[in-house]
Amino acid sequence: MTEYFRQGGWAVTSTRVETPRADFDIASIRAVEINRMPLIVTLAVSAAALGSSWALSPILYPSEILVIVLTALVAVTVSTQVGCMRVSGSGWRGTETGRFWGWVRTLRKVRQAIRRAQEAARTIAEE
Repeated sequence: MTEYFRQGGWAVTSTRVETPRADFDIASIRAVEINRMPLIVTLAVSAAALGSSWALSPILYPSEILVIVLTALVAVTVSTQVGCMRVSGSGWRGTETGRFWGWVRTLRKVRQAIRRAQEAARTIAEE
């Protein structure tokens, strides 16, 4: 059994994908999608907070405005690094799809490892 990736609760081998919440067979996986939904939400909330602080600047202290701006910047910075990965298969029902939150860097490595494992399985099957 070849190991393609292992980090924390994540592992991809030649036959299985192990996640912090669930395990999947490599052969049953048909799609792996990564998105940055937290970034979209954080951008909207941060824009609203910055707009509100600008509109209310006549009645806010400069320290309050600074706290709002710094909080928005930190939130956007962190959310650029967080993503959601969805794993699904052609024969799976809707409840069997896996959604996992994590660092985008780790999720991308897992997706690449799944692709390598599936390519290796196809190569072996063709021989």
